[in-house]
Amino acid sequence: MSTVAYRALLVVHLRPVGAHAAKFAALERIREAHDHAFERWRPHLTLIPPFVFDADVPGLNDRMDALCDALAPVCAATPPHILTLGQIGSFRLSRYHNIHLRPTDQTALASLHAALCAAARGHVPARALRTKGFTAHASLGQSYSAADKREICTAASEAVGLDVAVDSVQVMYKEASVSGPYALWRELPLEHALGDT
Repeated sequence: MSTVAYRALLVVHLRPVGAHAAKFAALERIREAHDHAFERWRPHLTLIPPFVFDADVPGLNDRMDALCDALAPVCAATPPHILTLGQIGSFRLSRYHNIHLRPTDQTALASLHAALCAAARGHVPARALRTKGFTAHASLGQSYSAADKREICTAASEAVGLDVAVDSVQVMYKEASVSGPYALWRELPLEHALGDT
């Protein structure tokens, strides 16, 4: 049976809490105007970046299920929390700057990230499991000039302070050669996810 290259990653999809729907809507308006990946995925925080592997269909099922089974106990043992995206940040890539929102305090999220990376060893390439220098960010868009950066950062003021629930982790995947959106493989709830009774 022939194999296909797949790309997978772990994220936390952003879900606004309380009276923060307007800030979330502002984030989405900015992304729609400035983020070339707007159609590819929902707003999120990346916990384990995209990694590529080859598999046939049964192999894909086995590999992704084994990864999820390794990660699920970490999630089940981690309390959910509220994360405030209270800072505007940027970093330079080869052709542009990524403009984004960063957490005011990512201590709890960084602990979850480190635990997931440890649990994923043997299932994910080591280069995708770097924990040093982890900085969570929710991308707003790409700036190709100083004017672009000013425009995005000015608009971002409407989204700063967005509170989101970190109460589950999403394992996403797609065929590596396909340019469309990632699909959800499995959602892993954290312990007593927010809103559970």
